[in-house]
This record gives sequence, structure tokens and C-alpha cells, in this order.
Amino acid sequence: MIQNMVDKVPSFKTCGTSWFLDLTTADPFYILPCLTAFSFWITVEFNMQEGLEGNPAAGTMKNVSRGFAALTVPFTATFPKALFCYWITSNLFSLVYGLSHYMCPCQPGSTECGYYVMKFMKEIVDKGVEILVDDNVGGGKDEYTDADIDGIWEECSSFGATIIFR
Repeated sequence: MIQNMVDKVPSFKTCGTSWFLDLTTADPFYILPCLTAFSFWITVEFNMQEGLEGNPAAGTMKNVSRGFAALTVPFTATFPKALFCYWITSNLFSLVYGLSHYMCPCQPGSTECGYYVMKFMKEIVDKGVEILVDDNVGGGKDEYTDADIDGIWEECSSFGATIIFR
């Protein structure tokens, strides 16, 4: 599948940017494999403890994941740049999602809900990552209200309707 990427998506030959214009070839400078490994490693360091408290295998699992991060560069160095664009983006979203459990205002009743995380991520996109520095996400709230979530529902519905009924 990766080998015939040019046949299936011809625009991959020219739609890149900077030093990686052709997304169907390997990165000759190894920048993208290194960024992929680094973004995965950072995600492991910040998010791996979630749900593993008290598990005796947690340390081993984290060390194995660190090993995978290190081995990513040599094992994926010949992969097309398009895959790295996907992996880096995916790793960064995983990192932000994982951090949201620590920095996002709590949900009423302490139940996890994707709408709270969406609101958290939207605030970061709208206001920039600087809001993470001062724990200013959610306007400094400790908890989102039902009215806050109703607002997210309305925004999502409007956005979805705009996309669907263009």
C-alpha cells in the first residue's frame, strides 16, 4: 500500500512544504523520524501513568514504550514523509488529550465526557498554548457548568450543520 502511494494519491508528489515537498519519499535529513520519535516519547512521559497507578508492570511498560520511541528512528527512516505527517499530528493530539485530564476543569459529578475535552482543546486553539502556562484554561474555572457544555453542544451542532449542508 505504501509503495504505490503515488499511483493512488498523485498530489502527494507535490503537496508537501519546506524541505519535504514530495511526501512519497523518505526524509533525507531524518528530521521527521526524529520528530515522530520525540513526540511519541513526550506523550509516553506525560500520559503513560494514566490508569497504571499501583500496577507493578507500569515501570516496565513505560520503559518498553521508551525503547519503542528510540527504535522509531532507525526502523522508520525509510518510510514516506506522508506517514510522519500523520504520526506527528496524532502524537501531538494524544499529548494534548492526555494533558487535558490534568489541566481541564473537572466535569460535574467527576464523570469523563468528551465534550469537556473538546471545550478544553477548542480554548487552546482559540487562545493559544499560552493559556496552559498559567492554568487559565476554562477561564480559571475548577469545573465546567452544564451551561458551558450546552454552549459546546450548540457550537458543535452549528459547525456540523455548516459542513453537512454546504
